[in-house]
Amino acid sequence: MTRAVVYESALAASDASPTLGALANQVRHLSMAERPELRKLTQLREEHGELSVSDDKKYRSLVRATERDILQVRP
Repeated sequence: MTRAVVYESALAASDASPTLGALANQVRHLSMAERPELRKLTQLREEHGELSVSDDKKYRSLVRATERDILQVRP
């Protein structure tokens, strides 16, 4: 699945214009589809409520990179 298709799917699933909340939904959707490391860290964060300092730093970095990718694809 290409990023553009994932972006369009995430946008349609969020049923909203690309706002900050929609961007968070798109990141979540993309992480499930294409980002196994982000998916793993998201799952750990949800299960344990927090991450170790190093995992949290990596998680935030991956989220920012995913947001940048989504925003670059956006028309």
